[in-house]
Amino acid sequence: MFVKKILLFVLGILVVCSPAELMALDEVDMYLGVYALVSIPKESGHDIRIDGTRGLNSSLGNGLGGGLKIGVFPDFTRRMLGIELEYSGNNGDIRFQSPGNMSRSKADLIVLHSMVNLVLRYPGEKVRPYVGIGGGSSSGILVNAKIQDRNDKSFEGAITMGYQFLAGLHVDVSEKIFFFGEYKFVHADYHWKQLSVDFRSQYVIGGIGIQF
Repeated sequence: MFVKKILLFVLGILVVCSPAELMALDEVDMYLGVYALVSIPKESGHDIRIDGTRGLNSSLGNGLGGGLKIGVFPDFTRRMLGIELEYSGNNGDIRFQSPGNMSRSKADLIVLHSMVNLVLRYPGEKVRPYVGIGGGSSSGILVNAKIQDRNDKSFEGAITMGYQFLAGLHVDVSEKIFFFGEYKFVHADYHWKQLSVDFRSQYVIGGIGIQF
């Protein structure tokens, strides 16, 4: 199928493999999925600092977003072990109080992830539970920042390495179409001017996909 070969070519480029070798693997399970997500940052464990000093009464707000993923499970792994390329984004916010200052600081936060996942799944015919681990680029973008003791209140981005753990369930509803639900935990450490955030969040995901 032309679409399948195009996706295999793109996957080969992105994972720095030989596209010719990937396209030679006719016996693969391959899919494209899109999803909606809810981000639920951990109540404890995140660390918000201004000029190196921990912020008081800090919180990271929940967010909504979406993403897409491309997965390939080759025949030589018995279609149990595969690779996913994933891109997602969500909104949120940061709130905290600077030490010695009664004013509440806040900023809107946009989070973008580009991840490569290694996924292990049960090779069922219709229902396939799976687990995985991933890593890649994570971006945190501050918008509408109103932060005490910080001069720069404009748009600012920070890029860092992030990682994630995931577990989910893939359910076929036809030969080509499937639904999936997923839970994952994401960790990234963002650094902006005078401000840093140890971002740790849980994600609840629901989506639909097509198999090639």
